[in-house]
Amino acid sequence: MTQFVYLSNALSGTISRYKLHQGELTLLGETEVGYMVMPMAVSPCQNYLYAAIHSEPFHLKQLRIDPQTGDLTLEGETPVNEGLVSLTTDKNNQWLLASSFDQHNVVAKPMTETGHFTDKTVTIQHSSACHTCLFSPDDKWMVATEFGVDKILVYPRPNSEGMVDKPVASYQFAKDAGPRHIAFSPCGVFLYVVTEMDATVVTLTFESETGQLEFVAESPAIPREALGLERGLPPAQKVANDVPRVWAADIHITRNGRFIYVSERTLSVITCLEVDKDTHIPYYRHHHQVEKQPRSFIISPDDQYILASGELADELGAYSIDANTGQLSHVSAAPCGEGAGWVSMTDYRLS
Repeated sequence: MTQFVYLSNALSGTISRYKLHQGELTLLGETEVGYMVMPMAVSPCQNYLYAAIHSEPFHLKQLRIDPQTGDLTLEGETPVNEGLVSLTTDKNNQWLLASSFDQHNVVAKPMTETGHFTDKTVTIQHSSACHTCLFSPDDKWMVATEFGVDKILVYPRPNSEGMVDKPVASYQFAKDAGPRHIAFSPCGVFLYVVTEMDATVVTLTFESETGQLEFVAESPAIPREALGLERGLPPAQKVANDVPRVWAADIHITRNGRFIYVSERTLSVITCLEVDKDTHIPYYRHHHQVEKQPRSFIISPDDQYILASGELADELGAYSIDANTGQLSHVSAAPCGEGAGWVSMTDYRLS
């Protein structure tokens, strides 16, 4: 089976296109998009790839995906007022959801029935940097991390008039923990949040009827002290030639809910945590060397592979997942551009 994989290269201003066939990555070509192309999202219908340009003038691009070749064709673009660091959609592609780290807000953009941009934009102002925002699995809620004040907030999804009510719930993390990215359990009952400076995975229950959150546990994502890593520092406090510090980034969970993976950039590893089937609390199992400074990675929809990029790497790596242990094995790699950031993948497979 063949799937298409896309990788945004911020400094090259391109999106690399690949095919993945039985673990073998093949570079199909490069699509010129724009300097500092960063977060991306594939539409639920798999027809479009949305990409955010993180350089002025800030804007979003819509690229049509050719289902036979994986080629990308620019079909639309729209300006935005801020640089965006995450992109996602709801299940029906009615809303494109993004977060702004520098401008401290969440951006929700209504889409047309055909998946195109509209002229409207809903902005939700935060008190500090917002790292990511996701729709809940039932599409009723929006969940956003406030990195700068160590909080996570739950908002109702925009109503029919495009208005968003105040948050219905929040959770306060430890000071300077740096809540970054989010993964929902397949059942939608649990929410896993990776903290950038602590390198922990915080497990919360999520009540879909009310949007309420409740703390369950905090689990180390990596044995940082044993590996010689100090606790991380907020960006404003980092200094040159400092001691090695933990720098966690991305988090994903397999569709069967058994394994959680977290990327850590200082050591350039992806760690594997196994989720206890009774408590749903993850615990650290092992870690694996990957591309240098891995900011983004993705798990294939069939739970067979991880595709990992590195901001300081010149290749995209493919790793097979052992279904019993979660161990990763490097199976292939293909060239990429400079400043590789976000990995996206189609959810359909070609024979």
